[in-house]
Amino acid sequence: MRLTSKEIVILAILAAINFTHIVDFMVLMPLQPQLELIFDLSPTRWSWVVSSYSFAAFLSGLASVFFIDCIDRKAFLLWVYLGFLLATVLCGWANSFEMLLIARCLAGAFGGIISSAILAMVGDLIVFEKRGRAMGVIMLGFSLAAALGVPFGIYLGTSYSWRMPFYVLGAMSLVLLLIGLFVVPKVQVQNKQFSLSAILKGIKNIWTTSKTAMTLVFYFLLIFSQFIMIPFLTPFMVKNVGFSDLDLVVMYGLGGGATLITAPIIGKLSDRVGFIKGFQITLFLSLIPLCAVPFLPFKAFLIAFVISTLFFTIVSGRIIPAMAILVSVVPDHLRGMYMSFRAVVQQLASALSALIAGFIVIEQAGAYVYYEWLAAVAVLVSLSSLFFVRFSK
Repeated sequence: MRLTSKEIVILAILAAINFTHIVDFMVLMPLQPQLELIFDLSPTRWSWVVSSYSFAAFLSGLASVFFIDCIDRKAFLLWVYLGFLLATVLCGWANSFEMLLIARCLAGAFGGIISSAILAMVGDLIVFEKRGRAMGVIMLGFSLAAALGVPFGIYLGTSYSWRMPFYVLGAMSLVLLLIGLFVVPKVQVQNKQFSLSAILKGIKNIWTTSKTAMTLVFYFLLIFSQFIMIPFLTPFMVKNVGFSDLDLVVMYGLGGGATLITAPIIGKLSDRVGFIKGFQITLFLSLIPLCAVPFLPFKAFLIAFVISTLFFTIVSGRIIPAMAILVSVVPDHLRGMYMSFRAVVQQLASALSALIAGFIVIEQAGAYVYYEWLAAVAVLVSLSSLFFVRFSK
């Protein structure tokens, strides 16, 4: 089944909102070399800057479980997006490590539950047979973030100031907020009145039903295996492979540009062969870049560009069928709550993985060592997710 033109327009707006949220998270990574000097960041302090966003998103996502299914989807999304906009601008104003940490916590608190509202809306608006394609469109936000957002952020950061990407991102978010007021449709929720007993019953149903509970465990493992390598990917490329700021722009541009092509293909493949089989295919393919990145030779730029592009396209691509699986395993009246738990699980996994990575990787003689340990953990945890995904049938 094809997406209608109306569905494509709505999904495009949601993908654009997702784009700004993801850029806010991703653009910090390539700015690490500058922030390291400005705020005197050790690998451990840097891991706290990265993980603070996720820990805050974890707590806000946990809180949203109690009211996300009681508020109109559109109203919930736009109010949360407004908070994200203000927090993003605050990140640009930070003038100390502590202030930056607080600003990232606020950005995470709002930004972390944006995806919950978006995915809940996709589940409400798009029929089961087209959700793989729909997730492919939503994931274009990630692709555009890597292909356009991050390289442009690097350009602004190096040409003007590290603060400029956050100011520009805030301005873009304001424009999208205004567009969303007119384009995003209202989606009435089934639980119009707050009922603590009904909410607690829903939470119990989710966590005592093996299909929904084990699928969340599956998603935790998948995100953990991915994000344990991501926080140090950019600094590893700079210090161990010899990348310049321009090389980072090329890396993100190639990786993001390639995912613009592969994301819709993976979405269609998942619709055709089934979400679980689509996930299994992409997961096994993702082991190639996961294993290859830590062993990239110094100054071998062509090889590094090829492997990093595979990392962006395949490692992120396996999220597409995984998202489709999560949206499809839960009853309609619990979808918002379940998507909040998904966000909670995602942020907890990314926060813990970033924090653990900061304690494993160390800097010696101007290079990072033990990065291959992170790859080994990523591979093992990725493979373990195959056991839990079976419960989604």
